[in-house]
Amino acid sequence: MKKNASVSFLAAAGCCSLLLALPGAAQITVIHSWDMGESEGGVAGGTADGTLLDGVGDLDVEPAGLPLYAAIGGGIGVFFNNQNSAHNLEATEYFSNAEADVNPTDFTKWGIEALVRIDVLPAANQELAVFELGGGSTGISLETFGAGAWGLHQSNVGITSAASPVKVGVRQHLAAVRNNGRWELYVDGLLAASFASAEYDPAPGIRIGAGNVGSGNNRGFNGVIDTVRIFEYTDTFDVQDTLLSVINPDTDRDGFDNTVEIALGFDPGDPASTPESLTDIETGVEFSFYAGKNFRYRIESSTDLQNWEPVENNITGLGGEITRLYSTRGAKARHYRAVRAE
Repeated sequence: MKKNASVSFLAAAGCCSLLLALPGAAQITVIHSWDMGESEGGVAGGTADGTLLDGVGDLDVEPAGLPLYAAIGGGIGVFFNNQNSAHNLEATEYFSNAEADVNPTDFTKWGIEALVRIDVLPAANQELAVFELGGGSTGISLETFGAGAWGLHQSNVGITSAASPVKVGVRQHLAAVRNNGRWELYVDGLLAASFASAEYDPAPGIRIGAGNVGSGNNRGFNGVIDTVRIFEYTDTFDVQDTLLSVINPDTDRDGFDNTVEIALGFDPGDPASTPESLTDIETGVEFSFYAGKNFRYRIESSTDLQNWEPVENNITGLGGEITRLYSTRGAKARHYRAVRAE
């Protein structure tokens, strides 16, 4: 099935036309990677080895406490059991290397990412850190914040809480990326938060499973961390090039997961074959269209297919169907269309 540039039907049958621009792909280079047990031959339930290997670079890390290997999504990760960390007390289990220096070659285009399953939410206004570079006033931490929202904390200055909440007991993909002078936080492939900052050269030091940005004790993690990576990229950043593709593959990078396209009868290997061409309005008031993840759309209406006026703006696609209900009381028959913003 190929997408149509315009699919028209009238008022009780609306109109939908779609303007598409396929995203450019980033070229990601992984500079450090910890698979959290697979390189060490970890067995679920066993105590983590004395050294966690960096499979790409030279930043091996040592454990504090006795974290255990655990099964997650058919693979192996490390389980951290910091029960008190939800109250911002001292973390007892994590990996660290105080001398580690990440040294990205381009501080304007780099990021960190992890696959995690969190089992305990933090208390209100407290943090549970997945991963930290640097420390004190020169650290950057990927963490939960505010009783269960993913966030990014840099240099004890800027902290952003994501709109996308923590899913307790569910594996999620997190990525913090330097992009166009901003830190961007992605949760399961969606841009969840963003804030401007200067170029950032992290101080030496790394923790996995805890962090202590600013004053106070370590904020430990409770749950399983599957994989942690530090990467650089060229061109335009594309979150599909990250570990997200492990849990939500999008082969043709059209914004729709392979499983969604296959279920709807589209080709997951063809970027021109997309569910955005499927639209439907029922009873003259219900308008539905398919929207790619992180793309923004607006809905417009017209009585003559010539002059269009906005009905709703800044609709963020989630990689599936979006439905809106509009009243037609006292109105003439109208056409509707969904337009992807430039």
